[in-house]
Amino acid sequence: MRTDKESDNHLAEEVYTRSRLPLKAIIPLLALIPIVGFLANFPLSSIITDLVTQNLRNLSTCPITFEKIETSLFFIPKVTIKNPSVSGMCFKMPGQDLKFNDIVITFRGPSFYPPGIKLHAAIIKEKSRLHIYPSISYNRVMVKITDTTIDSNIMNSFMSKKNIMQGQFDIEALLDLSNNKLASADIRVKSNNLVITGGNYNGFVFDTLDMGHFQLKASKGNSEKFFINELTAGSTNSPINAKFDGEILTNDYNFSFSNLNLKGELAFSQAILNDSKYSFLSNLIFGNYKTKNGAYQVQIGGTLEAPLMNPL
Repeated sequence: MRTDKESDNHLAEEVYTRSRLPLKAIIPLLALIPIVGFLANFPLSSIITDLVTQNLRNLSTCPITFEKIETSLFFIPKVTIKNPSVSGMCFKMPGQDLKFNDIVITFRGPSFYPPGIKLHAAIIKEKSRLHIYPSISYNRVMVKITDTTIDSNIMNSFMSKKNIMQGQFDIEALLDLSNNKLASADIRVKSNNLVITGGNYNGFVFDTLDMGHFQLKASKGNSEKFFINELTAGSTNSPINAKFDGEILTNDYNFSFSNLNLKGELAFSQAILNDSKYSFLSNLIFGNYKTKNGAYQVQIGGTLEAPLMNPL
């Protein structure tokens, strides 16, 4: 039986079929052309760099230095502050600067309140993770802090006595700054693993105290006062159980000189009260304090730098 052969110059039909790019793929590509052209020609990099540099330089009482600023504008505009360092002047310890890994700032879009731009700053240092969301306008900055955990290593950097505590602190805050001045604030700091390390405190020796719980809720309105809505440390099962509230009259020139006016109670566990080495608590320190349900009634005055405890 005879079989017809295809000619040598005959090609399969699919070879002649043209490959077409779908219209739904062409439209996004066309839309990207003006965006890429805008990013390539508009000096957004220098604008962002100048904005970040200017805001850091305005912090005259708390200088922040850095090695350099790098920008990346494609896909998600990003600014990287290389090797930033917070001056020890911020916590009255010149020469003991607090160094961080790179700070990465990404553009989040326009801000409608206040009108301006919204950014996200991610900061990492050892066990600490900071996520800060500033909305920047001409003379106003709204700052939201969330998903942030600060390790005690950073907290101890702000204290004259080192390694006074251990643990991690979760922070949530909303700050409103107008003309570089704090206009209002809502702050919450919480820890579930606070440990006060043992040592000599004003001549009195304490063992390491596993406090566990800590929480601070504070707010600030139009006045010059910070309202301490809740300040608690420890629990009924902790060696110390403290509960306070009150206010702090802020000092705009040096926050550590802000005046304290807190009232509350302080209770010690039976293990501490029955330990002879802590007899100075009832004999010397709290001898003339009133008690209520087994807790000493306490007023805290003085300043943040030098607090004073008195009977309530």
